[in-house]
Amino acid sequence: MTEIKKELIQRLMPHSEELEQIILGCAMLDEKVARDLITKEDNIFYNSNHRHILRAMREVITQGSEVDPLILAEYLKKAGILDEIGGAYYLSQLPSMVVAVSSDNINCHFEHYLKLIKNNEQKRFIINGCEEIINDMFSFDGDVSDAMDKLRVIQNRISSEEIKNEIIYPHQIRERRLQDLQHRRNRNPILSGFPSIDEKLSEGFSPGGITTIFGPTSGGKTALKNNLTIRQCLNGMGVLSFVPEMYFVGEMDRLQTIMTQIPLWDFKRIKSWEKDDIRAKQIDENLIFIEKNFKLYIDDSRGITLPNCFTRIEDLKNKGHQIDIVYIDNLKDLPDIAKCMAETKGVMQPLAQMAIQAKRLEVHFIPLAQASRYLYHRPELRPEIGDIEFGSDFDHKSQNIFMILRQNTADKTAEDNKLFLYILKQRDGWVGKIKMDWKKETTTIIDPLESERQEAVEKRQINFNKIFDKR
Repeated sequence: MTEIKKELIQRLMPHSEELEQIILGCAMLDEKVARDLITKEDNIFYNSNHRHILRAMREVITQGSEVDPLILAEYLKKAGILDEIGGAYYLSQLPSMVVAVSSDNINCHFEHYLKLIKNNEQKRFIINGCEEIINDMFSFDGDVSDAMDKLRVIQNRISSEEIKNEIIYPHQIRERRLQDLQHRRNRNPILSGFPSIDEKLSEGFSPGGITTIFGPTSGGKTALKNNLTIRQCLNGMGVLSFVPEMYFVGEMDRLQTIMTQIPLWDFKRIKSWEKDDIRAKQIDENLIFIEKNFKLYIDDSRGITLPNCFTRIEDLKNKGHQIDIVYIDNLKDLPDIAKCMAETKGVMQPLAQMAIQAKRLEVHFIPLAQASRYLYHRPELRPEIGDIEFGSDFDHKSQNIFMILRQNTADKTAEDNKLFLYILKQRDGWVGKIKMDWKKETTTIIDPLESERQEAVEKRQINFNKIFDKR
């Protein structure tokens, strides 16, 4: 091991002196390239002298000057580091590095070489991180899963590099803003399928976001998830559902009771059905419909962790499968999340990872969470974001936060045929309560707005028929 470590120390970190010089030369020859380069992090360059030159470019452009070798030399001279980076002669030679490659299409060369040096920077980060882990392992007495967490930090950092926000400079604002508005205009929002909900949401379930659904035990969280799943699949969305506690059989019971309207408890008593029971035929016909029309994926792996979820999504998408919405029922059933909560660390870090992966994988995550005990001590169970365990963490990272509550949970004397959906948070949008109808025996949620619209259509048809009959 000692010999290997000595060899690692003696080897140079991944980098290319020539590529770094070409990148700087491109910036000196093309103003647009220079303005793009100054938005990058300094550590993209391995050579510390090149980092000094990048900082000088940033300052010169900010002051309104052009990136010219003479102007850069003057700035670095005033900073007292001109000789350190190789002097004015070194700066003057950088543009010639580009000419030596090709004088055509400088921007094209810049993009290509920038990817290469970014790749080298990420390699250096991995090497440094792994070296630290290797050193720690020789004296490590803890759980191996804690060591794995360090590896995940490296993985998530590399993933986040791809979507990390960069500084938008004054000269970029107009172009970037117009691009964003055009993208928003062209984007088809992912809807819930419930008109009462979709009319209230400003952005729907847009890719790259998180919607948290929470509620008390038996409050209707899973029922809402399954009703949303069916409607979204009917609208052509690809839905992946992680159900580590429910398992496949329980998930399908709940989906099919909604779609066939066979009471949920009948699925539990299937052994008592007659051989030619009509319900068996309904179930099979429904399964054929799902197979032909739904892009539905169910993962019931026991012990699956949040990073495992990210890997499964990426694998499916790499194989060409459409994944738009990802449900996690229940977030606390993931062992790494349960550990964070048990140790009162909160869920900020896992949710931050989820936010990064939502953007990278272009999916919308919908984790289900449990309401805290404080909800039960409040008159009429009026919910607040703080009613989620570690609510401030969810508030910080979620685009939308919904709370679902069955009416008779709040009022034991009420009939169990109503649900309240509270939209507690959405960015730049409406918040409030939506009342829905509820069929307990099939866990079906019915939108009153749909019923009203259907009644209006039928009424118009009746009036039309009356007029036609008179004629």
